[in-house]
Amino acid sequence: MKENLPLFGRLNSSPWPRLLFQLWQKRISGYLELRLANQKFHFWFSHGNLLVMANSLPLTFLQTFSPLNKKFDQAILNQAIDQAKEKGEPVIRFLSENTKLNPEEVLNWYLCAWKEWFYEFFDLNQGEYFFESLTPDESSIYAEIFTPEIILEGIRQMKNFDLITGYLPDEKETFQIALSSSLSALSLTPAEKYFLRLISTGKTLAEIYGHYHLGRRQGQRALFTFLVLEIIIPSSNQTSSRASETSSWKQLDRILSAFSEKCLFIFRFMSKEIGPIAWHVLQKSIEDVRPYLSPTMAQINLLEDGRLELPPSEKLVWFYLQKNFRQTLIRDLNEILMAQILAVKRTLGSALEATLIENLEKIGNG
Repeated sequence: MKENLPLFGRLNSSPWPRLLFQLWQKRISGYLELRLANQKFHFWFSHGNLLVMANSLPLTFLQTFSPLNKKFDQAILNQAIDQAKEKGEPVIRFLSENTKLNPEEVLNWYLCAWKEWFYEFFDLNQGEYFFESLTPDESSIYAEIFTPEIILEGIRQMKNFDLITGYLPDEKETFQIALSSSLSALSLTPAEKYFLRLISTGKTLAEIYGHYHLGRRQGQRALFTFLVLEIIIPSSNQTSSRASETSSWKQLDRILSAFSEKCLFIFRFMSKEIGPIAWHVLQKSIEDVRPYLSPTMAQINLLEDGRLELPPSEKLVWFYLQKNFRQTLIRDLNEILMAQILAVKRTLGSALEATLIENLEKIGNG
């Protein structure tokens, strides 16, 4: 699914969430113009992440968005909107000065409204887009949003189910979990994690739908999400021939090399911030996740230089040739990455976690 991203196109050839993910993958900065009939909408990006800009939310939408915690009523909101129309005064400035909300609450309310407005675009199957690489005005940026997370929530709220099913592959297909650091940063629901575990069994989609107790519709929505975000990739139909074994050796080597690069980068990233304590923090993250790993992968150890000592590759490749273990191995590697990234978030905070994730996307993918 590594399509080239054109600077213009139509949504009937690529769903809106998929277009957003492509922009995020390529870490593009600039603005996306979306043309619908006689309307135009502009969305700004910084290195692939969405930006909430001042005055980017239509005032007509704000009029229908409920005030927060009843700390200001509709009359106050209408006054703020009138001031914005007449004098161009930002809505959040008026609310900060004329309600009981503190400025942080006002901004959070505005961001919630912006997201609800933005989710409405996910159901579109018509429209033209045009992207131009430009540098956004820093003084007009209210917030930067991690694009995969808003894609995840936007798909959850989609009502155009024909758009979802039209994107899905044949039910005879099988998939495996990709070694994706974007997965580590996403907050999947229990229902989504349940479906992802079924995918890791190596069953066909038809079999997975039959085993998924939350209904075919929910399963299809989860599948659409995982395809858009490249959390899963098609399984290779290799045989057990010698050529297949050689291919599996090479594939496993690439996977383990990518994983090792990411883990070593996490160690160096954290060491730069907190010094030798980094080893102990990451070692604890491994101990915390160890009980949830397969017996083979539970043997991992963190070396003093930050590298992970894995089971012998000869042992791993023997199991890798078995389809079910292959899925388990990928799942285990993702679990370890997720644990280490979470350790960074808990120790260094969300801002540095976001920086780490952005850098992880650039390494270990060769």
